[in-house]
Amino acid sequence: MFLECIQLKEGQLSLLPYHQERINKTCFHFYQQIPKWDLDSSLIPEKLPKSGHYKVRLVYDLNHCQIEWMPYHFRPIQTLQVLEADTIDYAFKYQDRNALDLLFQKRGKADDIIIIKDGGVTDGYYANLAFLKKGQWFTPENPLLPGVKRAFLLDQGKLKTAQIRPADIFGFEKVAFINAMIDLEDQIWVDSKDVWF
Repeated sequence: MFLECIQLKEGQLSLLPYHQERINKTCFHFYQQIPKWDLDSSLIPEKLPKSGHYKVRLVYDLNHCQIEWMPYHFRPIQTLQVLEADTIDYAFKYQDRNALDLLFQKRGKADDIIIIKDGGVTDGYYANLAFLKKGQWFTPENPLLPGVKRAFLLDQGKLKTAQIRPADIFGFEKVAFINAMIDLEDQIWVDSKDVWF
């Protein structure tokens, strides 16, 4: 089973075309066809909340989709632990996150992690990463999972891709977390001096 999380903010669902594209790519990769349901149909219930900030969570395969939603609150992140994981594979948004969970448990006293694979910076535990230098945000060119918010920000020109190695991290001013629920403007940022090796 696969997972998709969509932001619902003040009654508006965000980035539906990007979510649908990822769902279609996932199903085509595993089933050689796109799903028989889509996000523009009556799949999304009309009774979703009209105010507040919510995560709409879809667990799906080719033929089935289960939907639930819950209030969303930002998790404070002030420190990061760098961890190497050359064998980790999360190229698709699987419901099973066991490999990521095990890695996250190795963070010690840090709030979150920076995952290094094959010598390059990839992602955090639940989010893609962006690094600030002189007013420009950069994101690793090889994330574990290319996120929908990352794709949107690249399309908008607010992000640029770059090859980022662990040694490069301290050359940036801040590290930001971005995913379907978190935008750059939400300031879930960490100063690079608070990244631990």
